Amino acid sequence: MGNIFISYSSADTKQMLELVNRLESYELKCWYAKRNIGPGENYAVEIIEQIASCKVFIILISRKAFESRHVATEISLAYRRDMLIIPLLIEDLAHDNSEWPKDFRYFLETAQMFNGVHLTEEDWQQIVDKICEQLELEDNVTITSSKIPEFKLESHKVNGADFLFSPMEKTKLDFIESVYEPNPNYLELQETLQNHRVLVLYNQEQTGKSTAGIHILQKIKVNKIFKLHLINLVEILQIHFKENSGYLLEYCEAGFIDQLSHQNLIEPLQNKLEEVGSFIIFTTIQQPSYDKEYIYELSKPINTKRIIEKHIHHLYPQHPNHNKALEKLQKLNISEIEELFNPGDSHLLAKVLIEESLSENMEEIKDSLSKNIENQTKILIEENMSMDYFSQLFTLVALRDVPYKLFEEVSFGLKKYIQSEIGVMESKTDYIYLSREQRLKKLKAETYMSSKGTLIGSFPERYIRFSKLSYSEKILEYLWNHYPQYHNSIIQWLNEAVVNSKKTEKKQLISVIVHLARQDFIFIQDKVLQPWVLNNDYRYRLTAIQVLNSLSEDQTTMKWISNLLNSWTKITNHSQYQWVTSVAYGGIIGAYTYPIALKNLKMIFINNRKEIRGRTIRSFSNLLSYGVVDSNYRTYFIVFLEKWYKEIQEEIGPRIVFYNLLFSIFTKQDDEIIEYFIRNKDLRKRLFEPVLAWSLNNSRTVNGAQMLLDSWLIVASKNKKCHKSYRNLIRSIITECNEYEIEKFIKRNQHSGFNEPILPLIRLISKEEGDMSWA
Repeated sequence: MGNIFISYSSADTKQMLELVNRLESYELKCWYAKRNIGPGENYAVEIIEQIASCKVFIILISRKAFESRHVATEISLAYRRDMLIIPLLIEDLAHDNSEWPKDFRYFLETAQMFNGVHLTEEDWQQIVDKICEQLELEDNVTITSSKIPEFKLESHKVNGADFLFSPMEKTKLDFIESVYEPNPNYLELQETLQNHRVLVLYNQEQTGKSTAGIHILQKIKVNKIFKLHLINLVEILQIHFKENSGYLLEYCEAGFIDQLSHQNLIEPLQNKLEEVGSFIIFTTIQQPSYDKEYIYELSKPINTKRIIEKHIHHLYPQHPNHNKALEKLQKLNISEIEELFNPGDSHLLAKVLIEESLSENMEEIKDSLSKNIENQTKILIEENMSMDYFSQLFTLVALRDVPYKLFEEVSFGLKKYIQSEIGVMESKTDYIYLSREQRLKKLKAETYMSSKGTLIGSFPERYIRFSKLSYSEKILEYLWNHYPQYHNSIIQWLNEAVVNSKKTEKKQLISVIVHLARQDFIFIQDKVLQPWVLNNDYRYRLTAIQVLNSLSEDQTTMKWISNLLNSWTKITNHSQYQWVTSVAYGGIIGAYTYPIALKNLKMIFINNRKEIRGRTIRSFSNLLSYGVVDSNYRTYFIVFLEKWYKEIQEEIGPRIVFYNLLFSIFTKQDDEIIEYFIRNKDLRKRLFEPVLAWSLNNSRTVNGAQMLLDSWLIVASKNKKCHKSYRNLIRSIITECNEYEIEKFIKRNQHSGFNEPILPLIRLISKEEGDMSWA
């Protein structure tokens, strides 16, 4: 991932890190073994690959480096590749290299030596110029005296490893102070940080989380602001925080924040920070699972126009078009692009305003913001296209953030399906021959070590994540729409991956299928959903339902789903279609398609036997339970049941089936719904009293009726307002039903803890010694 290879002795790690931090502050990317080689990887292979791919080789010269066989091997490899070699003395050694080992003297004979102990402004400028020239950078970095590396990067050892506080550059802090526009909840965030010492900000990429965090730290006037570089939770509690300082830890995983909260590590962290009067801010693009008082979703700044104006003032203060750009900005109706705009787009819009290339037409501006992503997507893909690249890129944007080993396994699976379907894809690049770091760069990916999902102190695992999450959906669309010949291979791959993946990866893959369905619903319906419904493995059917539920959140796709489920309902001779449809209607899809869902569930219930009928009863119950939230659901459900009740009065068989359905639905409802039916006198007389009276006289329905009476008694006993209504229900059905069943019911409950509603009846029946004429 870096262009500059750093060779050093492990004894010189601190000096190496200071150098890397300074180079990377100029966006000159470095590669060094300590950071870039993970546990279990082949050290020798990685070193050889990186020296082969890097263009600049910097070696830190010290007595310990002379003793290191690894440094000697690395400089030998660099010399044979004819790399630009820059030796940097970090100890006072003889410049004539008379004290040096012969191999070092030989390999560095013609290299220009720099004294890192007494580095001047001119020396540093010369080093950076050499690097920029070698890397063929268009804009060389200009060094000022304030940019000379002073090697004052703070570090200390935790379990034998160095962890860094990287001080924020003054120029960066000045820029933030100049252009920052407060978010709507800015004051609340500031107060939270001051009260809790810890603040977590989450939102998507380019929404200004780090900028807001740094500005808050500036506002509360900390002495210094540091970027913090950590690996896992253990180390964060072992750091010696500086007095009255602010710390920023960016791009955290939501799992990292969750573990902080779950493992009760926040309080000891707060205590450590309070001791020295310091603060820490974490940023993440994922919403943490825990809802804590120090976790906030960062709102977008309200005044978009003001942000762009500040960027023009700061970035182009002397530009000839400065005033014209500001005038044009004032004429724009920025509110029309608020949805597309993120604070990270400010540079782009300021630049095009200055260059006078921004239209005043809002639709064109929207298109330019979208096309900016689309064009970058097209360039990213077409310049690197090969079978390996397609497989790895599709896997990466599908899974987004997964263990590296899983990524390799799953992407190889997709490649295998493509090969078996169409043979070898024509390769436009030599992607397959690139080193891993070069491939990651082509994929816009990054790797990191994490212990998420494991216990604290567990050995960290290497993860890979797509670094441009805001582009992921555009890339999926591009790959799907421009490579239709691979659709079948992708579907086969998804069939295998969805069922065999863990919960987190499965959820992400379902979101991929949902996104593809919005692009091409008929294809996903025919090639994914219907085969999954017909699959004998129930996991496919459950996954199909999850996809349908996710698609139902969109109004357009909801119409497609409604039509699809209607057609499946009518396939009465196929139990899988009937089962999936009945389950789907018992969830959010049933709520969206109400009351059609009730009619289709009725059809499924009538046309099927015990197993599917049981599933349909649960769906009916779920839909009735929505009545707690919206009384319209309850009202229509009653109308639906009464109509059904009238339809089956002439036939004994359907009547028995319907009554048992009724008892099953109303036995396991929320107390609020049952109380409503107990106290509704008209509904009791129209439906429940005749149904219960008839059922207590029939051996095939009596158990269901007794079950309903018992469960309703429990609910009625909790609310005195229901006592009389319940008692009246019992009185009304006595004269119409089997006396023995009512007497059995009363005696069964006379000593129970729920008998208060029927105590008067218990006393009467005891007094009359079982003579039911008292009724």
